[in-house]
Amino acid sequence: MNFMTDILEQSILNVFILYSLSKKKLVANDLYNIMQEKVPYLNLNQSVIYSHLYQLEAINLVDNTWLINQKINMPMKHYHITKKGNATLLAQIGELKDIVNSLQELI
Repeated sequence: MNFMTDILEQSILNVFILYSLSKKKLVANDLYNIMQEKVPYLNLNQSVIYSHLYQLEAINLVDNTWLINQKINMPMKHYHITKKGNATLLAQIGELKDIVNSLQELI
């Protein structure tokens, strides 16, 4: 992979995480499973998901809540998007649409 591909994958990953968390609270493992299904071409592992979640938390786009998992009676960290995260998600989707439109004009 090259530098531009890495940047594009990082952007897609951030948008996908924010979008998924805008729909419902998720534990990291559930987020990973959804991503494996929806965007398998990113070739992700769970550590990449955790790393992105920590980065998004650090800039207040994502937050977490500890909730008891009723099946195993243990607390699990559930991630959710913040208001700032929602605003960022909308902006990033708009930017990606602009990029796609520009590329379509070139092709």
